[in-house]
Amino acid sequence: MSPERPKICILAAGRGQRLGFREEPKPMVGLAGKPLIQHTLELATSIDFPRPVIVVGFKADKIIQFVGNEISYAYQSVLNGTAGALEIGVAKIDQRITDILVLQGDDSARFQTQTILELLGVHHRSEAQVTMLITNKWDHETHTAQYQIEGDRVVARVTGRRFDPSKGGFSTGVNCFKRDFLVRYLPKVKLDSTGERGIPQLFELAIADRRLVIAKILLDPSESVSINTPEQLAAVQNAEPIR
Repeated sequence: MSPERPKICILAAGRGQRLGFREEPKPMVGLAGKPLIQHTLELATSIDFPRPVIVVGFKADKIIQFVGNEISYAYQSVLNGTAGALEIGVAKIDQRITDILVLQGDDSARFQTQTILELLGVHHRSEAQVTMLITNKWDHETHTAQYQIEGDRVVARVTGRRFDPSKGGFSTGVNCFKRDFLVRYLPKVKLDSTGERGIPQLFELAIADRRLVIAKILLDPSESVSINTPEQLAAVQNAEPIR
């Protein structure tokens, strides 16, 4: 891979406890006959980025055994949130890489190749520090904040579950970052009240410091599927991911 091309970092360290899988890492939960992580890897391959860095944690051996040793792995020994996982992943990526695309090892199963390519195009043209893929579909099980947009710029993160979809959207968990931004700001993300360091805190830091944050709006909300409960998993179980 040329140093100028983005690198994919897949966050796959989480548990599947809310889904009822106490001994199975969430990325290994099955969807449409395949583990969730396989769908994400197929997405990475479809955009011609076949060698991502995967951040593993809970039951890491099961993911590594399934995926194989040709992939680079970073190990999150303390499961303290997505920003903690990303910081570990970034440390494994060639320092010459300037842009990092973050995918989820569990909830990125249904994204279309074209959607990700469009996100990368927006990120490249805008030279934003952060480019967020957002949806106007609110998921009460998942979304606790709305990102307000003026033009194509994200100007605020609003919490409290009193949302106005006409003013913005909700995070899909798929984002592009400038590496320099991550190196500078990830250490500033502190543990929150739940004991986690989350990527949403990165967005807040960027907005507060007036770093350019751009939103790419997901045109097909069905691509963004949160899989956090047995009901959510059952709802998408027979829906084949789109490529």
